[in-house]
Amino acid sequence: MLPAAYAQETTGGIKGYVKDKSGASVPKAEVELTSTALIVPKKAQADNAGYFYFAVLPPGSYTLSVTAPGFRSYKQVGIPMTAGALPTIDINLEIGSVAETHYSFMGATDPREMEGAAREVAAHLKQDNVDAVLLPPV
Repeated sequence: MLPAAYAQETTGGIKGYVKDKSGASVPKAEVELTSTALIVPKKAQADNAGYFYFAVLPPGSYTLSVTAPGFRSYKQVGIPMTAGALPTIDINLEIGSVAETHYSFMGATDPREMEGAAREVAAHLKQDNVDAVLLPPV
């Protein structure tokens, strides 16, 4: 008799909903996922309920960007991905111009482990010509 073989997860995924501040869904929002773990960015369009889903993501740190006409763009950096993970990220877009971007940062990680992510954030901020960042206490 042969021993049983079990499959092991090697990738994860990210899912979520795009909504406005009132909780109404934002259909057809453009969602993009980037990471050094990916060869090219992954892109999706939210469905009519605002739902999006990215599958088969290798472990790494991800940045999620969302745009929709009439709303400020949204960018969330430092999303950790491990094998088998499927975090749900619900996004609340703010009314405004896409030239304005809302940034969000994930987690309470030890600052010594954040150097790579901090450099990634700094590069995004520089690319978007951001010269000041408000860091409210939590």
